[in-house]
Amino acid sequence: MKRMMLVFVSMAMVALSSVLSAEQNKLFELVCHETDVDEVYNAINNVEWSNANLAAVRTLWRENLNKYSKVPRSASDVDMIRLALANVLIQATRHCRASGIEMNELHSFVLSKTKSEDLSVRGQATYLIGLAGDESDIPFLVSVVESEKEGYAEGGALSISFIHSERGLDALRNLVRKVSRPSLRVFLRDLVETYGAYPLKEQSEGCLNYLN
Repeated sequence: MKRMMLVFVSMAMVALSSVLSAEQNKLFELVCHETDVDEVYNAINNVEWSNANLAAVRTLWRENLNKYSKVPRSASDVDMIRLALANVLIQATRHCRASGIEMNELHSFVLSKTKSEDLSVRGQATYLIGLAGDESDIPFLVSVVESEKEGYAEGGALSISFIHSERGLDALRNLVRKVSRPSLRVFLRDLVETYGAYPLKEQSEGCLNYLN
């Protein structure tokens, strides 16, 4: 049965590769064969936003990652890879570079992983959730910062900054006054000072026309 599965996977990869560009093939090969999940995660996050790459990311998002993979992956590894895919799609969508995926779908997945029992998955999801720009996440992220857990709190603060809204800025200002850890207070002050320095091009009618 195992040999049959490997044959099926190989045939699926051959069929897939015949319809993909060189850029897409490179990304699929990495996801399917690289054993180090950190390598896969970082490669996806750093992928160039070409049309071919974004199409590949959309396909990988929609597919079961184990469908083509020859590498056994744990549930947490799959979660980390899907978080990387969601990260690219969320950012590309907010920058008017991608379409075809509902932001609510991406946001719901990342939000669900903020409750993961795996600390790495939970921390990364918490850091990424603000990229979706949903103000309803601010109370949760404020609670993360108020926990003052080193690293985790900073991730929550960064996530608030990614939302890019007045409500988010107010939340960061309030947190500066509330937290007791000196290094976290300095971190929050720096975020307040640079808040909105790199505004995202939000989805709009003009953006949607550009995508079409």
